[in-house]
Order: sequence, then C-alpha cells, then structure tokens
Amino acid sequence: MGKGKPAARSLARSMSQASEKARGSHLTRESRERTLSRFQSVMENVGYNQLKSVNDIAGRHIRAYIESRIEDGVSVRTMQNEMAHIRSVVRDCIANAKELSNENLGISGGSRIGTKTAVTADELQTWASHARDLGREGIAVALEVSRELGLRSQEIVRADADQLRAWVREASAGRVTILHGTKGGRVRDATVITPVRTVAVLERAVTVAEAQGGYLITRADGKPASNLKAATAIYRSYNDRQNIDAHRCRYAYAREAYQYHLAQGHSHREACSRVSVDLGHGDGRGRYIESVYLR
Repeated sequence: MGKGKPAARSLARSMSQASEKARGSHLTRESRERTLSRFQSVMENVGYNQLKSVNDIAGRHIRAYIESRIEDGVSVRTMQNEMAHIRSVVRDCIANAKELSNENLGISGGSRIGTKTAVTADELQTWASHARDLGREGIAVALEVSRELGLRSQEIVRADADQLRAWVREASAGRVTILHGTKGGRVRDATVITPVRTVAVLERAVTVAEAQGGYLITRADGKPASNLKAATAIYRSYNDRQNIDAHRCRYAYAREAYQYHLAQGHSHREACSRVSVDLGHGDGRGRYIESVYLR
C-alpha cells in the first residue's frame, strides 16, 4: 500500500497504522496487509476513491467489498478470514457493530447461500420514478437497463450512447454483447429474455444518453462526469443515499433468465450453467448460480 493519488496514499497510511496497532503474529500481519491492500483496490475500482482514513470506512464500503469478493468466486471461509482482518482495523469506526457480522454480510457458516432478493417490478418502478422526480433520468434508465441485461454497476456506467445503440440492434436477435466494464475485461453475451420490452428500454436509454453528451451517468447539475471513476462514484453515491441495492437488478435478471432457459427445454443443471454464462461467470459455475442468485 502507499502508491496512487493523495486520498489513496492517506488511506494506505491510515490502514497500515491501524494494522500495526492490531498486532498479531508475523504471518497474521502479512495476511492482514494483503487483505487491506485488496480492500483499498476494490474501493478504488468500485468508485469509493475519496476514502482518506479508516475513520471514513462505513458499512456500505464493507458490503461493497464482500459483494466484489463474492463476484470473484472467493470461498466463504476466505471471506470470513478477510473480514477478521478488516474488523481488526475498522471495528471502532463503525457505529453499528452488527453491520460487520458475518451473518449480516451473508458469509456466515460454510455455505455460499445468497442473502439478496431480486428486485420486484414494483420496487424498480419506485426507484426509477423517484430518480426521475429528482431530475436523474439517466440513473433511472440505468437501473432499468441493468434489470433487462443483468449488468454490474461498472457495465452500466460504461454504457455510452454507441454501446446502447449496438444493444438495440442486437436485442431483437435475442442476445447482446457486453464489451466494457466487465469483470476481468472478459467480453460476454447475455440472453435477452423479452426482446420487445428490452428494446423499448434501450431505445429510451439511447435518447437519454444522447441528450446528456453520450452518457447515462452525469452530475446532479447535468454536466458530464470528469472520468469513469467519477461517474461510478456518482452512481454508487446516489444509490447509497436512496437505499438502492442496484445489484438486486442482476438477481432479478438471473431468475428470469433461469426460467427462460428451462422453458427452452433445458434441464435444471443446464439452465443454471447458461445463466452463469449470461452473467459472465463462465459455464462451470452452475452450482454457484443456484446457491447465490436463484435462492
């Protein structure tokens, strides 16, 4: 830790100091340093790049870290160990200690059973309507597109007008290609479950993006974000303030995709594998999809 922008360097110093105070054996300290370095990297990648001290770390940051590790396919036992490292340096900074419990983070026990619920149509409509009332049409349609295609936050933030237009063309054929913002840079194809509905949402998104300089995510005054990290931070900050868990859109897509693949005559196992591919996890993660997304 220690490289990067001023805020990142400040956070690295603060976490190192807190780690020193936590003590432990030589191996424990080494392992804890690796976890804290990874935590800082994840925070930067998901847009929380203004953290300067362990005192700035809140429950939402911890949840974002665990969500990222789950997406990486890390075992529950590993996440439990990493949380022990993180607790040792942030416990005094989190007002509600229950936020840090393995149970509340969905990593208790030895299983990887999911704890999130899929967003309902009514909930999504409420989220989108409220965003529009606040003049955040771009965020409203970003949530709707995420639901249609099972997108991660980085994928929808990176979706500019050109990408959205390409998705409009592809959607009628039943699959779209996700090029930008994917995990590990791995291009993936996602099944379009209801082409007519999806095309309508995407066409609305194109109109909004074109009116906003080519992007869906802008500042509150309508001006473009300065860069990708700024846009990501804006999107996540808005969702945090409004108590929106945008990842639930991905869960809703996964469940609808599963039912679609079953209807095409595929077995339960094959349907789970196909959903895994749709979400960008590869075809060997069917059991993971079953225990996390389809529960």
